[in-house]
Amino acid sequence: MPAFAADLPAERSKAFFELWKKGDYQAMYEQIEDSWRAKWPFEQFTALLAPIKPVKLVRQASSQNSFNAQFYDAAFVYKWDVYYAYDGKIAGMSVRTEGATVDYPAKHDKDAIPRPLRFPFAAGDEWLATGTHHKVARSQRFALDLRIMRDGATYKGSRADAAAYFAYGKTVLSPAAGTIVEASDGEPDAPIAEPAVTDGNHVLLKVSDAEYVYLCHFKPGSVLVKEGDRVKAGQPLAQVGTSGHSTEPHLHIEAFDSLPRRTADAWPITFKDVIHNGAAKDQARVDYEDSVGAQK
Repeated sequence: MPAFAADLPAERSKAFFELWKKGDYQAMYEQIEDSWRAKWPFEQFTALLAPIKPVKLVRQASSQNSFNAQFYDAAFVYKWDVYYAYDGKIAGMSVRTEGATVDYPAKHDKDAIPRPLRFPFAAGDEWLATGTHHKVARSQRFALDLRIMRDGATYKGSRADAAAYFAYGKTVLSPAAGTIVEASDGEPDAPIAEPAVTDGNHVLLKVSDAEYVYLCHFKPGSVLVKEGDRVKAGQPLAQVGTSGHSTEPHLHIEAFDSLPRRTADAWPITFKDVIHNGAAKDQARVDYEDSVGAQK
């Protein structure tokens, strides 16, 4: 059969997207190819798509039989690929956050965090800020992964040994005074380069009604606080590990403005009294690929 025009997948996908926004799953389901519907019951179709509440298409392209786009909902940017049969019905579709390249819209991009954070480690080490993959998540838009880099590597010895990483076991200090909202411990370290699906051992700190800080991937058995504890800035919280969705030992840190975390808006990370890219600063907003450490 001849292929149809490239604008047809775009037109039909946009109409499908509008049905999705309205929650009209029955009308969406009727646009799926019969052979696919036979293998994919309506209940499974709805269970997959209903948790996602699309807001806006932000990037799109089409060919004669496919539509490739990105869109965001209340919490994430998604990569969305739709494939069409020659009769114009949907023959395949994938929706995932992996592979999305659009940054989640940042409410606080130009705003300063309500109060600069204390750097969460003692002086003496230089930490590299990484984590551009966080940009697709609303509450993690400015989240940082902090790891120690020496001579171009994050470890010395066996790559598979968590203890070989310079960051492993480093004491994590509270970045501010506040109240512990969540504290989780007991999850094992994930094998290197084999992340688990959870955040792992973590702490959620309430600094104020407009500022929360989330830290995770702690070493099992190292968390020193519990829900309801009041902590001071600089107080030990836990040790760096590789529990949860972590490919190697590091500290994940993010700041956001409200609860629930999933739909909160991220604050840019600003630390006080740090060595930032080689210079001593009273206050510095830290971005990806910056080096940072506490002043002595």
